[in-house]
Amino acid sequence: EELLLHISRLESILDHLPFEVWLKDPDGKYLIVNKKVEEYIGKAKDQIVGKNDYDLYPEEAADFFVEGD
Repeated sequence: EELLLHISRLESILDHLPFEVWLKDPDGKYLIVNKKVEEYIGKAKDQIVGKNDYDLYPEEAADFFVEGD
């Protein structure tokens, strides 16, 4: 229960930052995204988390993002 409270607080902090924040696993799948990422991509968190850039962007854009990671 205490861990869930800490996670909720962390998510709240991330969601109020004025820039995009994300965390990806070694395979490039999104683990955490904030509201600015949702706005940028135009999808809800549950539609982003677990996906990689090729699932979310056209191939040319995904190539650019993958190379920049």
